[in-house]
Amino acid sequence: EKRVLMATLDAECSLDLECPADQFIPFCDSHPGRTVVVYSNTSAEVKARADWVVTSSIAVPVARYLKGRGEKILWAPDRHLGSYVQQVTGADMVLWPGACVVHEAFKAQALEALKHQHPEAAVLAHPESPAAVLQLADVVGSTTQLIQAARDLPQRTLIVATDNGI
Repeated sequence: EKRVLMATLDAECSLDLECPADQFIPFCDSHPGRTVVVYSNTSAEVKARADWVVTSSIAVPVARYLKGRGEKILWAPDRHLGSYVQQVTGADMVLWPGACVVHEAFKAQALEALKHQHPEAAVLAHPESPAAVLQLADVVGSTTQLIQAARDLPQRTLIVATDNGI
């Protein structure tokens, strides 16, 4: 009953690769009664199994909405983003165990060293980063929110924990 549009079926992401449909669908089936929410970095097959597809900028509002309706959530594929959403909203969530290899690389110890080297810098982190990294951040947000924070913050030096190129 669903139609999923993708620019190319060859698009890949570590989150997509860590959440294959042949494993995800039985995972969903083992948690009946949960509303399935998946991050946009998933395959068309995984999206088709989902009730909601979100980006990082709408993940928290959608989880708040679902919690307000009394719904329990099954979240995939990124456990760090899911954990952040769960912490912020208090929603009842079961998390798929995946993680983004790029964000997983941002370790708190390395970030602390960078903060020591650049004490004047603000730290901006995407919520796909591990919790220990998020605790060190001045701003946690989606890519769009991080770009806006970079414009708005008074600091001219920024440490950015997200995808290369931002």
